[in-house]
Amino acid sequence: LKLAPPSPLFLGWRRRPGTRGPAGRPEGPAAPGPVVAAARLLPAAAAMADDGSPLTMPEVVQKVLEGFQDPKFQAEVDEFACINIPLFARVCQDGSQPLEWDMQFKKYKTLYERQLQRVLDLCGADVTEFMDYLGQCCEAYSGQPGY
Repeated sequence: LKLAPPSPLFLGWRRRPGTRGPAGRPEGPAAPGPVVAAARLLPAAAAMADDGSPLTMPEVVQKVLEGFQDPKFQAEVDEFACINIPLFARVCQDGSQPLEWDMQFKKYKTLYERQLQRVLDLCGADVTEFMDYLGQCCEAYSGQPGY
C-alpha cells in the first residue's frame, strides 16, 4: 500500500524561530491559508527529514500511518484478534454485550494508542498538537472527494 504524499498546501507552513507555543515548543504565526499552524516544526531532538530539517506535521502524519502498517504492530493486532475470537463468537440472545467485550475493546484500543504514542515520541511530536492538526485537516478537506 503506497500512501499519498501530503498536499503541497501544507508543506510550506513553518513557525517563526525563537518564539514559544503552548507546549513550550518554538512557534510563530503561520502562513496564510485554511489550516493555521498546519506543519509546525518539531524540536531539534525530533526525527529529521531526509534533508536534515525537522519533520513537519504532514511528515509526522505519514510516519504515524507507516507505524500502523508496521509488520510487527500488525502481528500484535492479529495475535490479539485471534486470542479473542472465542470471546466475541458468543452471542447473547437478548442482544446485550458482555462486560468482558468492553474490557477487551479497551485493550484493543490501547494497542493503537501505544503505537501512536511510540511514533509521535520518535518524531518528537506532541499528541495534542497532532490531534489539533488532524482536526484542522478535517475542516479544510472534509468536503473534498478522496479525503
